Amino acid sequence: MEKKIFELSDLEAKKLGEFFKERREKLGYSTNYIEIHTGINKADLSRIENGKKKKINPIYLKQLSKILKLDQIEVLNKVGYIDNEYMPGGALFEEKYNFKLQKNDILELEKLQNDITLYFKDKKIDLDSKKKLLEAMTEVFYEIKAEEKK
Repeated sequence: MEKKIFELSDLEAKKLGEFFKERREKLGYSTNYIEIHTGINKADLSRIENGKKKKINPIYLKQLSKILKLDQIEVLNKVGYIDNEYMPGGALFEEKYNFKLQKNDILELEKLQNDITLYFKDKKIDLDSKKKLLEAMTEVFYEIKAEEKK
């Protein structure tokens, strides 16, 4: 079955929902709090967090990113609104190292980027420093993968 544009697979929707729910709970926010401060009703939030909503309104993603203190670009990338080539690294690194990452490599890189992003979300680090750190980490990742391919 062909994937529909801007529609998450069951697995992608489940992972994204878990990601949002874990972050919301980590921050100590209730679903009522999210509804009051974003305008996203609890029923929609529940469907998102439980992986039942496959097409998510970009405005919801923007609001959730803000309230959950997440990078909007990364969230929009997770759901396919922004292609990987426009993310830190992307096509620039593919061109530099003359190869494309395999799907499992991309997933591994995304997990590393997400882990480092979550780590620094609660720390005092400016956005420019965070971007530089992500780019350096991505470059090291590509170097390792390029070496493995030899």
